Order: sequence, then structure tokens, then C-alpha cells
Amino acid sequence: MEINDSNYNDVLAQNKPMVLDFWATWCGPCRKVGPTIQELAEEYEGQVIVGKVNIEEEADEEESQAYIDII
Repeated sequence: MEINDSNYNDVLAQNKPMVLDFWATWCGPCRKVGPTIQELAEEYEGQVIVGKVNIEEEADEEESQAYIDII
């Protein structure tokens, strides 16, 4: 499930545990864990919200730089 500014509040309103994968197209480790995130989403469907947040699309420039510094 893609999580973005437009659906974030709706996702939170589901009141379920949530795992978020913050990723970017240029992030090799992010791409590497992608299949595992998908497997978790399928295995725990209906129990846990497993979502992906594209930091390139959802973060402003300052926030994006903070993520880059962490990675």
C-alpha cells in the first residue's frame, strides 16, 4: 500500500498496527528489502497495515536530505 499525504489520515483511522517502509528510487537497500516488505503485506493482510512511503514524492527538500543523511 502506498502511503501519501492524501491517504495518511484514512490509513491512521483504521486503528491497526502499522509498518512503514520509507524508500526512494536511488536507495539500493530500499530496493533490496522491497520484496520482503511485499511478503509481509501479504502475510499480515487485514491484521497489520504494511505501507510504503516514497520520500522523494512525500517529503520536502529538507526532509529528504534528513533521510539521505540517515541512509
